Amino acid sequence: MTPEGLEAVAAKLVSRAASGDLGESRAADGTWRSVSVVDSHTSGMPTRIIVDGFSVLPGTSVAERVEYVRQEIADELLSLLREPRGHAASCGVLVQPPIDPTADVGAIYLCTDGLLPVCGHASMGMVDALLRDEARSQPEGWEKTVTIETAGGILMARATRGGSGALEVGIEVPAAEVVALDAEVGDGSGSAVRADIARCGGIYAIVKVADAYPDLVFGATPELRAHAEGIMERVDRWASENLPARLPKCTHVVFVEEQVDRAAVRTLTVHDGFVDRSPCGTGSAALASVYARRRRLEPGEEFLNRSMTGGAFRVRVEGIEQTSQGSAARSRILGGSRLLGVSTQVIDRRDPMWRGFTW
Repeated sequence: MTPEGLEAVAAKLVSRAASGDLGESRAADGTWRSVSVVDSHTSGMPTRIIVDGFSVLPGTSVAERVEYVRQEIADELLSLLREPRGHAASCGVLVQPPIDPTADVGAIYLCTDGLLPVCGHASMGMVDALLRDEARSQPEGWEKTVTIETAGGILMARATRGGSGALEVGIEVPAAEVVALDAEVGDGSGSAVRADIARCGGIYAIVKVADAYPDLVFGATPELRAHAEGIMERVDRWASENLPARLPKCTHVVFVEEQVDRAAVRTLTVHDGFVDRSPCGTGSAALASVYARRRRLEPGEEFLNRSMTGGAFRVRVEGIEQTSQGSAARSRILGGSRLLGVSTQVIDRRDPMWRGFTW
């Protein structure tokens, strides 16, 4: 299949799923299910877009759909991401017709250990797959907006055709709220770690590596991953002792190499269980909210966030909202994805390892 053929097939599959034209191909006794997927990556971070094999989810709200997934089909969906067919950093998105009539597509986001309320890089991958075939026949500068219904709220995605024909997809994520600045959390090993804490779907601890670990070379992934586990636990403890309202569990640590006003930074985001290969869309939004709170960024200004793989997102502050904690920033995350393939996956419950595993 040519790249152009792949783009056409991917666009058709995603469009059909968004319209509700979904088939459920499974054995009458439930022993196996056949699933169609589109694979892509966003700055090195993989996304498996699930476009057929599961029927339209029941429910009159996104919350009801999410609960149905958790109770009925989570094991099957997560098996599509885990080893032996995936790996610990795999993410996915189940495409559905939206409930909200103002939305273009519904999305249920997944990682290997469960559901996510929203995922920036997976949204970019899905929108790119949906629009890339159409964009090929459009002039440079062509734009199209896609409204995505998610468990974390409505996402607005705008795709723009560049001069090389590539699409840049900008995702306006829900406002990221700053919970605390310079919280003295530690990491359980005796290091004096200060973290900025922000909420953007999940809870993010943002740590400047040079301050917390001055002798550690940025990019020492095993060491930073080990420190992240302790930081997440200590953030949870700090929040329970210092905040009036209970926070969800901290599941992300954004390690920042440098913080330069209105310029570029390099980050490594550790999730609860894996390291993000991309600059992390929602992590970038959390970082932007901290920069805005510290007055390092004003609305309309942006910075470049680079990941360890060399991928980059442009992060632009669109506006500031006042909250009970002080402020929240609305950001637009701009990046690009590449299609990798289309395939049929079979989930066979007769396989003793059908649920998959993470290492």
